[in-house]
Amino acid sequence: MVLQKYEEKLHKDRIANNILTEYENAFGFTLSTRVGSRAFNNTFGYLIEEILLCSSNIKKAEREYDFESEKILYECKSKFNTVKGSDLFSTLQKKINLANRLNKKFYYIVIVDKKNESRKMPLGKFCKKIETLSEYSPKKNKFISGDKVYRHFFGNDWRLVKNLLLGFLKKCGEEKSSDFFPKCL
Repeated sequence: MVLQKYEEKLHKDRIANNILTEYENAFGFTLSTRVGSRAFNNTFGYLIEEILLCSSNIKKAEREYDFESEKILYECKSKFNTVKGSDLFSTLQKKINLANRLNKKFYYIVIVDKKNESRKMPLGKFCKKIETLSEYSPKKNKFISGDKVYRHFFGNDWRLVKNLLLGFLKKCGEEKSSDFFPKCL
């Protein structure tokens, strides 16, 4: 009886926590080899920043952000759970406050959203607690994830950029070393 009670939940948890991202999949990870993906994901974060910087609309930020344009400050994360949940609110609050002082918008960018979603929405829908801040503006503070990140930075060329990245990762994955760390990144 006790085992039956937990059998379905354990199965759901295993499936929910063992979904490969399309980037891990392109690199050649499987559920059984995913243990080595931590080094991959750390490197992927730096790689994605450099790819996004190929957009003519942004440059590397000189402040406490990853990128900036004339009107927007960006913070970019490779995965939705990169920032510890308990730190998310204070991190976003600091970024919003600085953007407001500089009279700019603030966009929080996540490449791999939960369930591999692609979303563009007010930041308060991603982090409800943000809506309690007097300095928060749903029009000025946005959350963008998945394919919508590529669309935002590369417009009509977004699929080309993403497919080049996935192809690159696939090629690197085929050449990977025994510890699954990408040789060519």
